Amino acid sequence: METRADGSRQERTVPIGEAAGLLIEASNSPPAASLATRSVPKKSARSPSGMPPGSTPISVPFAEKDGAKKLGARWDAERRSWYVPPGIDVSLFSRWRIDEADL
Repeated sequence: METRADGSRQERTVPIGEAAGLLIEASNSPPAASLATRSVPKKSARSPSGMPPGSTPISVPFAEKDGAKKLGARWDAERRSWYVPPGIDVSLFSRWRIDEADL
């Protein structure tokens, strides 16, 4: 799609020579095997739920999420729940504490 100076649009077909040039450029990129050998930083150890081991789950209403974040709470996107990471004082989160029976 091409937009002209007057604002009108016109669909443009790509000549076969240009399309072939795009394919040649793409084939000059590094092979997939070399991409697989790149070192990727490892994530920290996490449990299958996505929370680090030793975390404490909490129940934070959406309206109070900013307050929990300021205290150090984290969001687990997989479980769609909040938790207190290890090393942070859990007593700061007493208002959002989950009873063990609810787990």
